[in-house]
Order: sequence, then structure tokens, then C-alpha cells
Amino acid sequence: MGKLKYLVPNFFTALSLILGFISIMITGEGFLQMENSISFFNHSGPYAILASWIIVWCVLLDKLDGFAAKALHATSAFGAQFDSMADLISFGAAPAILAYGLAHAMGSEVFMRSKILLAICMAIYVLAAAVRLARFNAVDIEELPDFFRGLPSTIAGGFITMLVILLYKYRDALGADGIIIALEVGLVACGVLMVSPLLLSKLKPRKSMFINIFQIINIVIAYVCGFGMLIPEYLFFLILLYLSVGFTYGLIKKNEILEK
Repeated sequence: MGKLKYLVPNFFTALSLILGFISIMITGEGFLQMENSISFFNHSGPYAILASWIIVWCVLLDKLDGFAAKALHATSAFGAQFDSMADLISFGAAPAILAYGLAHAMGSEVFMRSKILLAICMAIYVLAAAVRLARFNAVDIEELPDFFRGLPSTIAGGFITMLVILLYKYRDALGADGIIIALEVGLVACGVLMVSPLLLSKLKPRKSMFINIFQIINIVIAYVCGFGMLIPEYLFFLILLYLSVGFTYGLIKKNEILEK
């Protein structure tokens, strides 16, 4: 029974990895559905949206993985390595491929004009995710109890995925060039933040009852909206709010933390 408890977090990790791979397959299936001049949006839109939400499920499962490991005291070296491999697929490769698919849907002329720059941005994002995951596994870096060092790949993948969903939803208002620029900026920004030394405050119980209630309510809503594929605007707002407050708080507390 002592060993069986390790199956719980590893099950969530395995499910996240499989779903990340399925998301990539669905994105590829969307490309196969494009025929002649048929628009990717009109013909394969459901594929893109489903692939996006599957990555959101991976984000939610990843959080359950960490929670289960801590609750059951089932952390292990194997689990850490396995989790990193799953993260590279689900939050590194899958979001980048999804962004590529959305850019390709803008039409051949617009896509070809920005193809090289987009490929560079994708490479920066995927490389940063791989470096971050390898760095924390191979290098002895002191873990901070209240802060992440840089942007976790899980949150980066969630950000890119929600960005794709919203860009798709409001494509008519944004235009092809605006969508591709947003994708390029998002990929590079997340890539830089993943390997940056900035501190991001973790979600955890606080002294303020109001803050704790606010966190719990929004976490519950996030899981309902995520698995129910509902209100992407709200989920994107939550990510932006968390990053804004979390990084700002990290900057304020950085000197104090490093002095300890």
C-alpha cells in the first residue's frame, strides 16, 4: 500500500501527457481537413477549439498531480522526471503547435509573410520550456516555499492556449496580422519569463481570510469553466490577474527573500 500511493500523482501525470499528445493529434487532424481554399476556421474550427481545451485540461490535471503528491506524501525522483516529460509535451510542444495552426489559418499570403519570425518565436518558447524543466531537474536550485523562480511551464502553456482560444473567437475583429503578432509576442514573452529570475508568488493559504476565500472560489470556478469549456475570457483574466499580482509581489519581496 505504501508504494501504491505513488500511482495516484503519476496517474494524473500520465493522463496529462496522453491528453497533450491527443491535442497535437487533433491539431494535425484539423490540417488534414483543409481542402483547397476551404478556410481552416470554417472547416476545422472545432478541431482547433477542442485541441485548445484539452491543453487546459492538462493544466488542471497538473495541479491535481502536485496536490495529490503532497497530500499523500508521494513525491519521488521518478515522479519529478515523469512530470517534466509530460510538461514538455503538454505545455511546451502542444501549445506551440496549436499557435502554428492558428497562424496557418490566417491564409497562405499572411502566413508565408510571417512564417520565419513565427518559427523563431515558437523555437524560443519550446526551448525555454525544455531549459526550464531540465534546469530544475538537473541543477541543485533551492526551492522557495512561497515563490516560483520564473514562470512555470504549466502556466505558460495555459496562457498560450487561452490566447489561442480568444484570438480564434474574436478573429473577425482582430484581423490576420493582429492575431499573428499577438501569437508571436505571447510565445516570446512566455519563453523569456520561463527562464527569468523573477519571483512569482504561489497560490497558497494566506493570513487574510478574504484572500483565502477569493482564491478558493476562483480555483473552483476555474475547474468548472476549464473542464466545462466555458467562459474563456474569465479564465484568461484569472491568468493575467495572477501573473500581474504574483510577479509584482515577487519584485517587492525579492530583496527580503534573498537576504534570508
